[in-house]
Amino acid sequence: MELKPLKKYLILLTYGLVLFFLLYHIQDFQNIFGFILGILGPFLMGGCLAFILNIPMGFLERKLFGRMDKYPRLHKLKRPLSVILTLILFLLVLLLVVFMVVPELGNTVQKIINQIPGAIARFDAWIREQNIDWVVVQDIIPESLTNTSALMQKLMDAAQGWLPSFFGSAFNVVSTAVGAVFDFTVGFIFAIYILSAKEKLCVQSRKFLYALLPQKRAGQAVYFFQLVNKTFKSFFTGQCLEAIILGTMFMVSMSILRLPYALLIGVVIMVTALIPIFGAFIGCVLGMFFIVMVNPLQALEFLILFLVLQQIEGNVIYPHVVGGSVGLPSIWVLVSVTVGGSLMGVAGMIIFIPIVSVCYVLIREWMYVSLKKKKIGKEDWEKQRAPFQSFHDEEGGDKTDG
Repeated sequence: MELKPLKKYLILLTYGLVLFFLLYHIQDFQNIFGFILGILGPFLMGGCLAFILNIPMGFLERKLFGRMDKYPRLHKLKRPLSVILTLILFLLVLLLVVFMVVPELGNTVQKIINQIPGAIARFDAWIREQNIDWVVVQDIIPESLTNTSALMQKLMDAAQGWLPSFFGSAFNVVSTAVGAVFDFTVGFIFAIYILSAKEKLCVQSRKFLYALLPQKRAGQAVYFFQLVNKTFKSFFTGQCLEAIILGTMFMVSMSILRLPYALLIGVVIMVTALIPIFGAFIGCVLGMFFIVMVNPLQALEFLILFLVLQQIEGNVIYPHVVGGSVGLPSIWVLVSVTVGGSLMGVAGMIIFIPIVSVCYVLIREWMYVSLKKKKIGKEDWEKQRAPFQSFHDEEGGDKTDG
């Protein structure tokens, strides 16, 4: 009779000990998790890349190569052609962004460097107009700064101290860059394999779930992953559509107002707008940086234009295109971006909207199932009752003195 409570207490004690062990060695587990994540990083990157590239590839398979299904000999070429064309489009977009943004950014930096001597000359002229007593200034300036040989000696001594660390940092930067290129290459190849055999991988995953879990739980797991896939796919499609719309709006409006770099800034905003809500502001800063080198007044015009288009994008386009695509109300879109950005930065801003959308759908389904079990209908929760109305009804209404 007393075995069941004892078993319950032993299970709770075991869970408590395991939790204490995990918390006590949390740093060790974080190091192990980081090590495993570093090994699996290229494959995770490849999986994410394959998921994103699968969206345009599926569109090409349905719309461009869909008629090949009628011809058995051409049907086998449908998938390879779709994968190749998708990769070509992906690389063309990357090259377009790199070759448009990087040269213009270099030209802007060069303009700034060229303007530095003139700015120094103007500053020197302004200093001389102030009638500053240079004897007092020289007394304030340390003697080592007025003595050229002593200044050079100090610079040489400082250089001997930071040169080793500089070369060490440079080596770390180079090794990190090489590692990033290697990881991207492995992930890119892995993504191609996933795209080429995605149906087979899905079947194998389902078999594994049904072999591992009870049939009911396996069905629930399959439904969950289908919901995640549908939500993330809808979100990325809506996000890309919103970015294209916003970038096109800037290209057209800047061309009409004859602002410089209309095509370049439109592409920059199109890319940065992939970051939900806050990405367009990054594009605004970069756009003003480009324009201010040409004409500061036009940079102010661009800022006003951005504020107008941002209001249209934030209140009309984004909630309906992105929020509607994932079935998430506008208020939860804002909450998702804010919380995700606080926890995981830019990556959190991008992935938290579909994650919250999945949770929103699951909670909504659970809520309706629970209401149905309790036999609570629509007419019950739609009753408009004032606070404490039931209490007043029981007491015979409001009782006021006088």
